[in-house]
Amino acid sequence: MNKVALEYDGETGSLHWSNSMEIVLVDFPTASVKERVEKYISTSRTFKIPQSPKIDDYLDFSARPDESDLFMRLGLCTLYARTGVFVIWE
Repeated sequence: MNKVALEYDGETGSLHWSNSMEIVLVDFPTASVKERVEKYISTSRTFKIPQSPKIDDYLDFSARPDESDLFMRLGLCTLYARTGVFVIWE
């Protein structure tokens, strides 16, 4: 099971997911923040995956963060920018 800590406005929670993505759990004391994170990880977005060291050599993938471990980890990199919720990598 993978886990990151979440922090928003002085409150902390966590996000857990299995490598197979069968289990994805958001635990946060404030319901509105929990819903914001759940919506973010279940919404499709475009990920740019580099193919070489060149700045313009990448592939676009449309996926939801909750579809795979790779997309979850990539999606968590922009969670704060999209929701205001900090990710604390443990």
